[in-house]
Amino acid sequence: MTLFRLLTVTLCFSLLMLSLNSCHKGFSDGNYQPDPHPNDTIVDYISRSRASVQGFVLDENNLPVAGVQVWADNNATTTDQYGFYQFNNVLLPTSGSAIRVSRTGYYNASRGFSLTDNGFVEVKLMKRTVTGTISAGSGGSVTTADGARVELPAQGVVVAATGVAYTGTVAVSAKWINPSADPGLMAAMPGDARGLNKDNKLRFTSSLGMLVVELHGDADQLLQIASGKEATITIPIISSLQSRAPANVSLWSLDEKNGFWKEEFTATKTGNSYTGKVSHFSFWEAATGLPVVMLRARVVNTAAQPLVNTPVIVTPTGVPWMAGYGRFGYTDAAGYINAVVPASSNLVLDVATRCATSLYSIPVTTTTADVDLGDIQGNQGQGAVTLQGTVVNCANNPVTDGYIQFYDGGFNHRIPIYNGSFSFSGTACVNTTTSYVVVDRTTSRQSQPQTITLTGQHNLGTLSACAVSSIATLTYEIDGVSYTASEPSLQPAGYLLTPTSSDWTQILIHGISPDRDFSFQFNGGTAIGSAHYITEVFCKGFAGERAIVTVPLSINITEYGNVGGFISGSFSGQMFDFVSGVPYNVNCQFRVRRNN
Repeated sequence: MTLFRLLTVTLCFSLLMLSLNSCHKGFSDGNYQPDPHPNDTIVDYISRSRASVQGFVLDENNLPVAGVQVWADNNATTTDQYGFYQFNNVLLPTSGSAIRVSRTGYYNASRGFSLTDNGFVEVKLMKRTVTGTISAGSGGSVTTADGARVELPAQGVVVAATGVAYTGTVAVSAKWINPSADPGLMAAMPGDARGLNKDNKLRFTSSLGMLVVELHGDADQLLQIASGKEATITIPIISSLQSRAPANVSLWSLDEKNGFWKEEFTATKTGNSYTGKVSHFSFWEAATGLPVVMLRARVVNTAAQPLVNTPVIVTPTGVPWMAGYGRFGYTDAAGYINAVVPASSNLVLDVATRCATSLYSIPVTTTTADVDLGDIQGNQGQGAVTLQGTVVNCANNPVTDGYIQFYDGGFNHRIPIYNGSFSFSGTACVNTTTSYVVVDRTTSRQSQPQTITLTGQHNLGTLSACAVSSIATLTYEIDGVSYTASEPSLQPAGYLLTPTSSDWTQILIHGISPDRDFSFQFNGGTAIGSAHYITEVFCKGFAGERAIVTVPLSINITEYGNVGGFISGSFSGQMFDFVSGVPYNVNCQFRVRRNN
């Protein structure tokens, strides 16, 4: 199987369909019926094709997540200081894959995508908090504030890594995912609406509700349901869908590695919720599986320039975006989309901004055949953004290997520089103010951070990537044993913790191995000089993994740049192990990138 050559991105959406009357019961309930569409595609997990994909990983506050590992099938990379990741020309399942991210304190993220020459997938992480606790021995239930419920059976939990029975207290983290209450969750939706029904045929999962659950033990170890046991979950139905919700729907779990939903069980409507039994925990959704077609198009502006990494939302005609899991997908570097959508349906395609506002809409009618819309364009109004310019290095020669990095204000883009020039066409929230730096990879130099308010066309003129080194580094020494962490393999970073004159700044290293971690905080805000101090350092180089001082230790700050710039300084002195009191001679020099 080969990729569709004219397309350089694939975009898949999760839509809510009004026609929910063809619901199937899960094959685990003994009421299995053969699929009524016998000629539909059987998904092939074996075949591999080469593809490229890039994007950003953001936290719940839309801030970049640096130093986190990102997976695409069996390929792994690490985000840089801007939360940017990239896979170039890697082998992936031809049927599609997923971008997977795990971070302590957050639910696992898995965003499905279809293969492309140069695709874009943005991942937004969802904070994980404990909903309640249950005794593993006796079982019990917890309920979220919005009515989602998890009930565990007695003696029905095991340690996920070993399968050994667990008998302690179970910390249950559960989150009902409701984009109608938070449009920002559209970028955090798991999967991409593609599902495999009980016959292993490709389906569009038309969702009425979604729930993610994680179980953790006393030592924070991951737990699962024991083999042969079942838990009960209750998923609230989005308010705008309650009158249309059928009596029974399938329950689908997410295969986090490939991004496909898998039809497993049946849920029954009780009041304004669906309740059903499940045999393991992951993401679950109550949904109907609908036959699919592919919707293809290239999104361009009025000058026929492709719109890059631009949000596109597809919904059924007459249904608001937030009425139930209409969600973002993105064009690629050539403006292409390739969307899995329901067959035989009336749909609306919206070209949008990252503020989830529509710039223009195009009606789409599908039959049972794939649809290719060719080039589509409309009036983008004030949401249109065009950026162009040239870039020189310290010798005033054109930069041949570099990029422009926009990194805040909700405008996360990495624009490549080709032979000293760059250009970009896309969309942005109206009057967005964003920061950027210009980076020359060849010389490891960059500009100072600059800001711009995006309003239509911008010719940035000739920019220089020469002001400062683009490499962040931190070196520490404990009793004569030193270690240095530098970009790009590691990301030493600085975070301003509170917006007051007595601000504390945290310095740490992202992506470092646990035995080399090193972090500390200093006070005194952004002032240059020695009017700062530290009181403790965390590092496994200390026997107790923490060292303290009896008198605050002075730290000299020589640079405190704007966001995207650098924080530089040093300190040296005697510290004492927090557990044993053993003294250590510690010194540290750092030049780390400021992340907020």
